[in-house]
Amino acid sequence: MTGDGIDNTTRAAITAICEGKPPNGLDPDARDPLAELYHVAVDGFKRNGKAGAQAAVGAYLKGNPTARLAMAGRPEDAPRYELRWAREALRPQPPIDYVVEGVFSAPSVSLLVGDGGCGKTWLAIDLAVSVATEQQWLDFGVTGGPALIIDEEMGEGPLMRRIGEALRGHGAGDTTRLAFICHSRFDLWELNDVTAIIAAIREVGARLVVFDALMELLPGRDENSVKDVLPGLMALRDVATETGAALVVIHHANKSGGYRGSSALKGAVDNLLLMTKQGGLVTVATEKARFTEPYTFGASMQFGPGTFNLAPAVAQSPTTTMSSGQTYVLRYLGKHGASTTTDIEAHADVCSERTARNAIYSLTRQGYLERVDGGGPGTVATYDLTDLGTGAYNDLP
Repeated sequence: MTGDGIDNTTRAAITAICEGKPPNGLDPDARDPLAELYHVAVDGFKRNGKAGAQAAVGAYLKGNPTARLAMAGRPEDAPRYELRWAREALRPQPPIDYVVEGVFSAPSVSLLVGDGGCGKTWLAIDLAVSVATEQQWLDFGVTGGPALIIDEEMGEGPLMRRIGEALRGHGAGDTTRLAFICHSRFDLWELNDVTAIIAAIREVGARLVVFDALMELLPGRDENSVKDVLPGLMALRDVATETGAALVVIHHANKSGGYRGSSALKGAVDNLLLMTKQGGLVTVATEKARFTEPYTFGASMQFGPGTFNLAPAVAQSPTTTMSSGQTYVLRYLGKHGASTTTDIEAHADVCSERTARNAIYSLTRQGYLERVDGGGPGTVATYDLTDLGTGAYNDLP
């Protein structure tokens, strides 16, 4: 038992029983806040195996906050918050731990959104294989490790075929550190389900976890309701924090090509990626990127006999009509060359500074601009036209 009164052995034994492993005859110390819960789990397992243990543990935890804290590794008297001070923020901070350089960091929660059939699952599987094999993904560097796919939509047979094709497409063998779970009917509103997800991620040691798809993890809830969606998103945040993994959650697009459901989705995630497909080319653009500048990238879907992989490709050109703010930014950079956001905004004459700033971000996301100063958060950004942007500028009336 640790100094805070929590016995890690008991917690691990309860988690194991909820995963379907028979009780190991542990007799916890009566002072252990999880001693009673262990016996509850054992009794539930004896009645109905894994399902009985999960149901019994879930019911017990709902009415016992002390046990909930202990299962989370926190002592009974632990405060719900930890005060931090300015001096701590001024100390050198560790760099962002990127799983995929500039895209997916650990821990984080990302939403991958696209129409049905646009290749979201294929992209996510290819990403997982690249991370598990520690190979470069498209043009992005990878700091890899084990990967886990939690599938609530496709099913074991189709998913295994796709994973097999992606593994062969990457030249990966049967020792690849990629695991998957199918149709476990996890519910992010249920604490014991969230606990089981955390346990699975820890068992795999996953750096990257793919969830397919969001609303299957929120069964019976209304995706347009904040009160229905937000608790599930908060649970995903807890999963990322507890495991230190990068979570990529697949979600479906609405009829206009944006994300479907409550606006809470965008606010609660670190990255919101919109994916489109034209022929064998997919394009991914950020609707939101918490830790990076907006970006766009393309990939070519390559199928062979029993194989699949993604290859880098030029993102498809946007077809949307330029707004007045976007037109202003293109004209300004076309005439003045690389410029800071401060200069671009300060000289806005046909739109407001805020509109000009938003236009910079949208044009960058669509591939017309690129940041050229090499800086990061906290520095004034300098942007210039890409080849695509130069073409758009030359085409302006």
